[in-house]
Amino acid sequence: MKFSANGLTPAGNQASMDLKFLVADAGMSYQLIKTGTEHPFVLEGTLGVRYWYTALDSTVNPPGQAFIFQGSSTKDLVDPVIGLRGSQYLTQKLHVDFAGDIGGFGMSDSQADLDWSAVGAASYDFAKWFTLSAGYKALGVDQSTGSGASKNGVNLTFHGVMVAAKFKF
Repeated sequence: MKFSANGLTPAGNQASMDLKFLVADAGMSYQLIKTGTEHPFVLEGTLGVRYWYTALDSTVNPPGQAFIFQGSSTKDLVDPVIGLRGSQYLTQKLHVDFAGDIGGFGMSDSQADLDWSAVGAASYDFAKWFTLSAGYKALGVDQSTGSGASKNGVNLTFHGVMVAAKFKF
């Protein structure tokens, strides 16, 4: 994703900023509980990694000046995550799903202090290998180093409606 903003600062400077980010997840799961046969409830434990890339570019152009202030900063985070996910089947193909995970744990500068996600969705299995889901997801990361004027980091929370397609191998 990319977000851009342009405008005037309170001091009358022309300023622009671009924020770009990428999030990727990989992991595995283990079935902990499966109850019932006609409308089962399934609970799985998950273990994986989440990769975050953020880049911030900024430009400030003071009015009437021949110079421009420019700056950029990038950050890569690779976080271990652990969580739970579950499904309650309403029919053989229609189910309500939930998932949540937490990670980061601040073990190094390349990891977040806190990394989390939560999702709730309704899903339909069109085939054994293909599922379509729609729901709501929230995702957050908080990571910082240093203190005072030398503090550097990122604190982002994203949430909204999601549509997902799952292909099972």
